[in-house]
Amino acid sequence: MATAFQEFSSAYDELIKRFPNHPLTEEISRVLSRKRIPEDQWLRGQTKRMKDLIAPVWVRAHQSDDPTA
Repeated sequence: MATAFQEFSSAYDELIKRFPNHPLTEEISRVLSRKRIPEDQWLRGQTKRMKDLIAPVWVRAHQSDDPTA
């Protein structure tokens, strides 16, 4: 099972690839530049925000309906 930081890191890497200049990317970058690992609750919340941006709810709903996915 992946830790909150591993999930966050994976989502953050994907966000940077897809939306390098998005305000969320900049916001998270500022928090990380404080050189402290944020709490798990913050990591989970930001991971959810990033995943929602990368794959919006309507895209995920369509993917779950597709038996070949």
